[in-house]
Amino acid sequence: MAKKFKANMLKKEVQNFYRYLEFPLSYEDNEYLVRMYPFFKPEKINNLLNKMAVFFKTAKEENVKIDPNHEADIVSYYILREFTDIQFTASKKPKTIYDEFKIILNSPICQKLLKSFPKESIEQVYDRIHEVIEMNDKIKEQRKLIVDSISGLPLDNEFIKDKVLKQVNK
Repeated sequence: MAKKFKANMLKKEVQNFYRYLEFPLSYEDNEYLVRMYPFFKPEKINNLLNKMAVFFKTAKEENVKIDPNHEADIVSYYILREFTDIQFTASKKPKTIYDEFKIILNSPICQKLLKSFPKESIEQVYDRIHEVIEMNDKIKEQRKLIVDSISGLPLDNEFIKDKVLKQVNK
């Protein structure tokens, strides 16, 4: 008979997420240590995606122009923010974040750090992005089907029909 699997047995497996590497850096005649977490916890990947989503949404609302060529590189910026102990701006303003991103993008130090992450960890982030995009597309498709169904109903009261459609489109 097979043994029962216990959740606490997973503790050893998730300990990798707490391991880190320290990179000594010399910058302007000073020595620094940058702590990097090479194994990405799924919850931290979700945090990264949520922060990116808020950034893009707020940038759009505040008319901050994001160069379309930078969109993929912004993922790298957020990887550094989430999986290193580098102190980044505390500002939530998209213009401030985008200006800092442009500095990071051109920094040889940050490029070396990014190349130090395991390929598998970086792929996890992009895989999760693709999952979210696919899920979003499915939700949009379902919403369209619902709207089409409601629009086709023979409701006599247009007020009720409009109210239901507005709820679905929220």
